[in-house]
Amino acid sequence: PNPVTTSLNIGVNLTENQKIEIQLFNTMGSQMGTSLVADTHQGNNEYNINVENLPVGIYFAEVILNGTPVSTRKFTVSK
Repeated sequence: PNPVTTSLNIGVNLTENQKIEIQLFNTMGSQMGTSLVADTHQGNNEYNINVENLPVGIYFAEVILNGTPVSTRKFTVSK
């Protein structure tokens, strides 16, 4: 759900095994951290990103597969 309070769920459906990275950015474009770097498997993958240490605000989660950005998702952190 959006807004989130403690964790952000991101689902990715992959056609092959790939390396995934999820980076978080604020609205000014500053990277707030890399939340995940992992090798994944083909099919549906679900990732739970801890955002409880981020201040209230709007953020973007960029999904990167094998070094190539593939999607950006906007989310709001509320407390």
